[in-house]
Order: sequence, then structure tokens, then C-alpha cells
Amino acid sequence: MDALLVNLPPWEPTAPPVGLASVVGAVRHAGFQVEVLDSNARIYRQRPDLLRWWSMSDQERWFEPSLSRETIPLLQRELDSEIRAMVDSRAPVLGFVIAAPRQQLIYWVLGRLRDLDYEGRVFLGGPSTFVADDRAAICEATRDSIDAIVVGEGERATTDLLRCWTVGADATTGDGVLSLRDNGGCMGPVEWSPMPMSELPVPDYGDFDLGSYTGDCLRVEWGRGCTRRCRFCEVYSMWGARRSKRPAQIVEEMDANSVRTGIESFVVSDPAVNADHEQFVEVLRLLKESSRRFAWTGNFQVDKRISPDVVNEMVESGCRRLEIGIESGSDRVLRRMRKGSTSARNQTILRRLKRAGVETVGYFLVGFPGETEEDFEATIAFIERNAEYIDSVRSANSLVLQHGAPILEEVQREGEVRPGEGPRWGEQWRIGTTNTPSIRRARMDSLKRCLLSLGIPFDHTAGC
Repeated sequence: MDALLVNLPPWEPTAPPVGLASVVGAVRHAGFQVEVLDSNARIYRQRPDLLRWWSMSDQERWFEPSLSRETIPLLQRELDSEIRAMVDSRAPVLGFVIAAPRQQLIYWVLGRLRDLDYEGRVFLGGPSTFVADDRAAICEATRDSIDAIVVGEGERATTDLLRCWTVGADATTGDGVLSLRDNGGCMGPVEWSPMPMSELPVPDYGDFDLGSYTGDCLRVEWGRGCTRRCRFCEVYSMWGARRSKRPAQIVEEMDANSVRTGIESFVVSDPAVNADHEQFVEVLRLLKESSRRFAWTGNFQVDKRISPDVVNEMVESGCRRLEIGIESGSDRVLRRMRKGSTSARNQTILRRLKRAGVETVGYFLVGFPGETEEDFEATIAFIERNAEYIDSVRSANSLVLQHGAPILEEVQREGEVRPGEGPRWGEQWRIGTTNTPSIRRARMDSLKRCLLSLGIPFDHTAGC
């Protein structure tokens, strides 16, 4: 074995992570022998009494240091068993996926490995490594425990890293790799080259215990990157402009993994399944013509090109559920967010999808800079007006600032925010007296009361 890749909790319990499966597929395609330790699924299965800890609403239990110090001891037995499996594997390299909110748990696991005198090399990769400020915090916490960080897309960088290490050479800071042994530092930019989507191999789910996940489904990528650059979102700063897989490549991947696993239901992990409209329409056609009848779900962006005919094609191709970023009922706020839609269009498409039999899941965001009480009431009115067309709401949150989100610069310029000062800095910002944490909390309470009164489930979990 050349490396053991570890997926620690918490991860969405519906299906295993496509990013890790894609890295596994890439490094195996390059000839390396790697295995996966899906500790997330193993621990999730062993602790049915704690399943709520994997929900979006309980993430601070893992992320907040004071709370994580209470969480980890309650999982001590299961975590010790996983750490023993890492050591007993005798893998010369351990790789960990690092993403919010699992940072504190990874730091703890790395400390335990050091206590057990694990002698192999260790690297981290994942969303938390993209932004220099976040990367610096990781380096500060792990400098004595890791050898390298993979930044950006892991398929090529992990392959290059293993290629160095398996011949006994030290990795050097290069395309997507930050070596902590060459004094490269952690704050500066790390250059990485976006991969052509055609070069990505089929994600390999062979080592994942699929029966441990709650949904009978797999994740699939139709592309990476973003087209709209919403101001509250960091996706564009992380992944860049949209890159799409060929429609035939997408259907071939779905078919290949369906043959391997027997699963015929897929969750599209893209920020928006229809981000590339031409690709989207062609994928629908190919899915309709496929000899296999797949079911699929995904995130969806409202687009005026989604006509009744396109919705019919979606349903006939297997679309079952869509998660829609409605965010606000105020056109003024939607313009400030750069959502690329209007309240009227959101309503039209939402109703069109629901009437066609698609399960609709809403996302709402309150407290965006510039939002007034009148704007917030427009959001409440939108929900009331469309209650029968919203099956559930997965995310209803006040704005949490993130590194890489364009709106952060405006808040820094016009308000008060202290990036990096404590794990909850993104929640504690304010702009004068018109947008404060207490005002946002009050609006969130009102929104949740509205959902409750209308009987709209507020469910933090994803579905297949």
C-alpha cells in the first residue's frame, strides 16, 4: 500500500464524498495502491444515539473548540479504534480530508498519532486549504504533525505528492502542493492549475461502506466552478470559472458506478446542476435515451431558460428533488447578492417544478448587508405565498461571512468584522446599528416561526 486516505466525521451521511472518491480514482489510475478508511461512516453506524451530531444544525459541536473538547471524549472509544486501524495499516502515507467543521477533530487525531509514534508521512487536503488565512491557521495547529498540504484539486497534486514520496524524495512546493519541509511558509499563495474535466477518471467508491450511509445513492460531478459569483459565496474564489464535463462523460460515469455498485440514484454535487445550460440540456437528453433509468437530485439555480418543456425533460430524465437558493423575497436584496434572478422568476420556476412532480427544497438567507425590515418582510411574504410549493427548507440562516466571499470586503470597509478572531468571527460582524447579530437573530427567529406556522419542515439533512 502506498497510502491510506482517511475520511473523518462529520460528513453528510447521505452518501460518501465524491471529491475523495475522485482522488482515489485518479491515484489508482496513475498506478498507486491506495486504500480508504471511511471513519465517518464507521463511527456514524456505531453511534445511532448521536446521529443528530451529523446534521448541519449541530456543526458547531465539532468546530467550536470549547464544544469539541466535550464532543471528542464521548467518541473516544470509536476514535481510538479508528486511529489504531490507521497505525495497524502500516501505510507509509496518511492523507486526511480537512473541511469545516472537522478541523478540531483532525488536530486531535494527529496528536494521538504522534503519541503512538506513527512514523509515516502525513498530508492534508480539502476545502479548508484553499484560503491563505485558513491555511495559516491549519499550519499553526499542525506544523509538527504533517509534512505537506494539498491545495486546490487533489487529483493531480496527490498523485504528484505520492510520486515524490514513493521514490524517497522530499516533496517541494509546486503545483497544488505546499511542503512544510522547504520553508515555503503558509500565508502566501499556492499556485495550482485547474484540471480539464476530461482528464478526471471515474470516481472510485470501491472502498466505501455504502451500506453505512442513509441514502441509497452516490454523488457525481457534472463540473466544477461557478457562473454567477454570488457575493455571499466563496465557491468562485476557490474553484474559479465553471468547467464542465462532456455530457457523454457524465452519463458514462453514472453508468460505470451503477454497474459496480448496483445503485441507480445520484446526487449531483455541483453548486448548480444547471450552471452550464447547454451541457444540462444535453445531459437530460442522454439520460432519457440511456438503457438505465437513473434518478438524480442536485442544487439548482433559477434561470429564465427553464421552460415548461425543459422541466418536462428534467422529470423524464429522472429528476426527483432540487435544492433551490431562493435566499430572499426582495428584488433589491437579490440584486445586491448578484443572484441573477428576481422574486417573480423564483416564484414561477418554483411552482413550475413543483407542479411537474419535483420535490422542492428551499434555501433562505437573512441579514445580508443592506437588508431592511421591509426586505425581510418580503421574504416572509414570499414563503407564505408559495408555502404549498415548498416541500421543505434545508437552510435558513443569517449571513455568516467567509474568507473568499466578495461581501467580506464590503463589511470590512463599512462595518466591523475581525476575520480569524475566534472560530465564530463570521457571525459576529455588524454594520452600524442596522445590521447586528441581535437583529439577525430576531429575523431568524421570525423566519423559523413562519415555517413552523405553515407546516414547512425545516430539515438540515440532504436527500437522494
